[in-house]
This record gives sequence, structure tokens and C-alpha cells, in this order.
Amino acid sequence: MGRLPSLRSAPAIRPPWCRALASAVAALALGGCAQFPELDRAISPQARAAPAPRIEPLGPLLAEPGAGQAEIARDETLARAEALRAAGAALAGQAPDPQAQERIAERRRRLAAERAALSE
Repeated sequence: MGRLPSLRSAPAIRPPWCRALASAVAALALGGCAQFPELDRAISPQARAAPAPRIEPLGPLLAEPGAGQAEIARDETLARAEALRAAGAALAGQAPDPQAQERIAERRRRLAAERAALSE
């Protein structure tokens, strides 16, 4: 009997998308090496001569009094929503004035007629 071929010598079986992925990565890597003179010209000489911006540590900025404004705004919004719900609940039991009742009844009749026309 002959020897069986070693698995190490067998060609690797790769999924079809593997070559496409490798090509896309190579294209992106080569694109990163490109020169863009239009962008270099977009920076004014004054901006080139300006000093580099100072990098500040984040901790002191977060410790400032205005850092918690999001929580305050959230609490205010929740309180306002609760007040609106309470006002809506209070108004739910009240009957509208006669003119409003007539407008509501007329609108209901018109909508019922439109619904009937659509269902025919």
C-alpha cells in the first residue's frame, strides 16, 4: 500500500469570502498610504504656525459644577412628564363645553362616513 499524503501538504481550504476580505483589507491599507495634497492646502499658514492645542486631563473637567447637568435635565423632564400625566388625568373626567361636544360629534360622523366609503 502507498503512503497517505500528510495533512500538512494538503492545500488549505478557505471560504470564498476570505479572498474578498483580504483584498478589501489590502485596498484599505494601500489607501491609507495615499497623499492628499488638496487636504494639505486646506490648512492656512496661520493654522500651521499656531501652537498645538493643550491636552487637559478629563477628571477636573468632570468635577466642575456643570458636569451633572444631564442628570438634572433628566430629573426635570421626568417631573414635567409626571405633571402632564396628572393634568391629563384631571382633564379626563371633565366633559367639554357644548360647542366642543358638537364639533366632536360632527367629526365622528364625518369619520364614520369616510370609513364606510372606504370599506365599500
